[in-house]
Amino acid sequence: MPVAVRKIVVAISGGPDSSVLLHGLKSLHHREFELFAAHVNHHLRGAESDGDEAWTRAFCHSLEIPLEVIDGTLDDDLVRTRGIEAAAREVRYGRLRAIRQNDPRTWIATAHHAADQAETLLLRLATGRGPWRLVGIPAIQDGLIRPFLHVGRDVIEAYLAEHEIDARRDSSNESPRFLRNRIRNEVLPLLLTINPRVVDHLGETAELEQEREALFSLMLSRWVEVFERRAASASASLDLLPSEPLLRRALLRAEIRRLDPDERYLDVPALKRLEELFVRPGRLRPSRRVEILSDGKLLTVRRVVERAIEDYEYRLQPGATVEIPAAGWRVSVGLPCEGENGAGFVQTVALPPGDLGSVIVRNRRKGDRFHPLGMQTEKKLSDFFIDRKIPKDIRDTLPLVLIDGRIAWIAGIEVSEDFRLGSGDSERLALCASRLGDDR
Repeated sequence: MPVAVRKIVVAISGGPDSSVLLHGLKSLHHREFELFAAHVNHHLRGAESDGDEAWTRAFCHSLEIPLEVIDGTLDDDLVRTRGIEAAAREVRYGRLRAIRQNDPRTWIATAHHAADQAETLLLRLATGRGPWRLVGIPAIQDGLIRPFLHVGRDVIEAYLAEHEIDARRDSSNESPRFLRNRIRNEVLPLLLTINPRVVDHLGETAELEQEREALFSLMLSRWVEVFERRAASASASLDLLPSEPLLRRALLRAEIRRLDPDERYLDVPALKRLEELFVRPGRLRPSRRVEILSDGKLLTVRRVVERAIEDYEYRLQPGATVEIPAAGWRVSVGLPCEGENGAGFVQTVALPPGDLGSVIVRNRRKGDRFHPLGMQTEKKLSDFFIDRKIPKDIRDTLPLVLIDGRIAWIAGIEVSEDFRLGSGDSERLALCASRLGDDR
């Protein structure tokens, strides 16, 4: 238990885990801390959510524990950007941390248990977010404590039965719509048939990774003065950064996380792409809110100012170029591409028979469809972006090149199967796209 704990606020949903945590803490003899509860109602399941709140009020009243009920209604923009689960988590933790804002001796207790830790590691392995994600759920972090991280689900269920606690059950936990539920209900049970101790082993892995990360952070501390830091940026001379790629990537990751604590797209390939900034000038955006620039001497990590991207559309004739400042792109049609020497993206497409009229360059529209390379049928462009894990915040900026009203190329991403080069003598057209300011 952290030192100087004056008050513990249990985050209670009304479900089995948090109900047992609250009941168990209430049952402790000679407690040296005050015990409270907090319930965040996201109103996502209508009457079921209201039922959770009502049950929680009654349960806390029966235990004579003060309860604070907090409105956790989600912002539509946040849901579109982060997804329902992540948006709810962000709002929930924000509301809970606000409780302890003026009193560091108040700690928030959540009921994450051993199976939650195992699911988290499996989820992160499956989604490929980098080895540092294997630290899993920490037991103590930023005013949060998780006393149940070594407690199994079977122990929680036994406690419920022993004390006759009829906790609420969240119906959304059974929906295969959410990847975590599929991990919980399909993958983890299968692994348990292979090794009944797999949950314990995954928890041990998380703890070892937490130790490794702590050691690695200590090793990086010697480079703490390399970056000149400001509130929204950090700069360092390239010749002062370590020569070891692993250390360089770790330093950059730390700066990216400092400027964008909620980043979701910083994976191993993104970090490896940063290596090219050490050998030639350029600009990369490895995270949702951060970009990194190099002029060959100075490396700068800076927070991107969020701005709404309006619909754009340009009609180009072969031999023309258009710059799209709002989206940060330059696109040319039928011209030699500088990208062949290392800058930007180049794509040669096969043209359909007949005269080539104008070519349209625009961003996406509702209902757009695309025929991915190598597939037999087209699909919704929105589904293609999801399959390719294209970050939501850049989807509206990406230039689409349309020929005969069909998407021939998603700049920098993929050419359409309908316009790929074949073995015949069809007419061809060179397309080129580069980021403005990416002249390397």
